[in-house]
Amino acid sequence: MSLTESLKNHPLSLPFVKERSKDSEFHFWSVTTSGDYRQDYQLGELYAKKAIAFMHHKRLPAVLNWIIRDMPPDYSAVELGFLNYIATKAIIGHLCS
Repeated sequence: MSLTESLKNHPLSLPFVKERSKDSEFHFWSVTTSGDYRQDYQLGELYAKKAIAFMHHKRLPAVLNWIIRDMPPDYSAVELGFLNYIATKAIIGHLCS
């Protein structure tokens, strides 16, 4: 497996995941808002798409728990876009099952 391929399998391949410290811990929600509600909301949706693809590829749905755990208590448009996209996909998946 190439280095590029192995990095796709790593949590740090997600643009919102950062290393917490040198002991391999991750902060699963590290985002910066632009202040533009629409742009931030769309960024949240994009991050949700990437998270779903990662969870599917790794067969690791627990990543969603880690992401939500690391979100701030006061949601910005980024968090709202992310969570709304995830909820919409969950509803669609439920209706199709």
